[in-house]
Amino acid sequence: MRLIQRVEVWAGSMSAARIQLAKARMAVNRTRELDLDGFVVDAEIEYKEKGRAVAARRYMEAVRSGLGDMQIALSTFRFPRLHHELPFEEFLNYCDFSMPQVYHEKASNVEEQLEKSVEQYLNLKPARPVFLPLRHILIVVGSLLLKKLYGFWTGQSQWGLRV
Repeated sequence: MRLIQRVEVWAGSMSAARIQLAKARMAVNRTRELDLDGFVVDAEIEYKEKGRAVAARRYMEAVRSGLGDMQIALSTFRFPRLHHELPFEEFLNYCDFSMPQVYHEKASNVEEQLEKSVEQYLNLKPARPVFLPLRHILIVVGSLLLKKLYGFWTGQSQWGLRV
């Protein structure tokens, strides 16, 4: 039995609110040129500025129009409740998945952070399935394994990873 049936390759690009249409064209063209499986929108702090919802919608309309039915994910802050100024709805209306940016450096509560992040993303409107990049999955699995091996494991997770 093969553990991995197929590895998908996705493009990713930080969206720039001030030049959203130029960035959208570049992202679409490069993703199409490379014949990739999906695209990740990296929306960052500049979209938290007042009035950026329109820029987010324009960017996403251009990306979705250019990529057609290709899968698109939104990747941004790990805890949406702390970043309510970000126009999540404008991005997610055009996305198939959420892909929270959860960094685990120097964290002793990896599982707790991931659970909190996934819960907050699933409560967004519109809610999208949460997709975790392989590096996040490996970090979580490694962290839980070390906790179990060294006696610091606290129990089973209440949610499963979507791969």
